[in-house]
Amino acid sequence: MNATDSKGSTAVVFAAKMGHLSIVSLLTNYPWPTSGCQLETTAQEALILSAREGHVDILDCLLNNERVKVNDECPLSGETALCAAASSGRKDSCKILLKRGADSSMPNRNGDLPLHLATTDGHYEIVDLLMNTGVPVDQIDKQGRSPLLVAANVGQVGVIELLLTRGAEKNFKDLKVSFKC
Repeated sequence: MNATDSKGSTAVVFAAKMGHLSIVSLLTNYPWPTSGCQLETTAQEALILSAREGHVDILDCLLNNERVKVNDECPLSGETALCAAASSGRKDSCKILLKRGADSSMPNRNGDLPLHLATTDGHYEIVDLLMNTGVPVDQIDKQGRSPLLVAANVGQVGVIELLLTRGAEKNFKDLKVSFKC
């Protein structure tokens, strides 16, 4: 259980990344040593990877373990499960995480919010899903940017149209530059 590769990843992490539910279940339910092993760190990393890869059955399995917290960031990567799912376009992962209590206003270690990550990568359906669950259309990230500003910066026309139909503020401003449309 303590065996890791050169980056500190364990068998649970590899199984989660590759979508091996039966192995993840076996390893997380097996009695872990009380010293020299960090089940919480390992399981959190596995949660992030399964969210990023879209393995919703593994997300469910891991979230059924009381040591795994849906809103905790991975100590190694600084990522949250919802941020990982939103940035990689995994709508089903986002749905299950939100259903299990993921906080859509929880940034990753870099201060990026799920809505802004989905916007940056043009994941229209996830932007729509997040707003349908109550995320404000003009949610501001750590850098003072609205989703509309982010979408305009990276050229995501479809996301811009969605944000505008949802009432995004057209007179937006970031920390350095102000724009009027």
